[in-house]
Amino acid sequence: GLANSGLQIIKSIAHGVQQGKLQATELRQAFSQLGLLSTAAYWRLRHRQLYVPREINFRLMACVEQLPNAQNRIELSKERDQLGVPKALLEWSPRPDDERAFQATIKQLAQYWSTSGFDELCPLIWHEDSSSKGGVVERAEACAHPSGSTRMGIDPATSVVGPDLRCHAVPNLAVASASVFPTAGSANPTFAIMTMALWLADSYLGSVAVG
Repeated sequence: GLANSGLQIIKSIAHGVQQGKLQATELRQAFSQLGLLSTAAYWRLRHRQLYVPREINFRLMACVEQLPNAQNRIELSKERDQLGVPKALLEWSPRPDDERAFQATIKQLAQYWSTSGFDELCPLIWHEDSSSKGGVVERAEACAHPSGSTRMGIDPATSVVGPDLRCHAVPNLAVASASVFPTAGSANPTFAIMTMALWLADSYLGSVAVG
């Protein structure tokens, strides 16, 4: 992998230059990889691409959005913290729909890789048999990005806030957080939260039409 190759030295030097913390040991290591460095520089100038040696292996990671499920929820616990505020109680587990989403993703990826001809250049080696006991969800990495619980929607019976982020039942109260997401997504929600917060601030200032 990358960690055991000369490319890691190039990466470390680039980070050192950006941070102004270039180490002498990294420069000495770079001199021992002059052949790789010259090849990488030529490849970059000639093809405008990152040069990757044949012995480098890549890990392909599939990110799957977990479907909304009423049994996955965040509630207030009966336990309280030192300030007397109820603690959050998280009830969550993978569901059969999530396993089906993973299996469908693997099937589509394998088919695309084969029909595109990529398998002739870079064959896929599956880490484990996706049909083994427990399924994919038992081995998947769970990303800690809880969302929902004050879901956005137009029906007060099934949502807490409207498209304008204002609460249906509480006047003059708005929510700008991942808790309003109708679905969770499969990656970091930070920029989406920031965008909502900025939009909400603008709406309060009257620069954005609300409604």
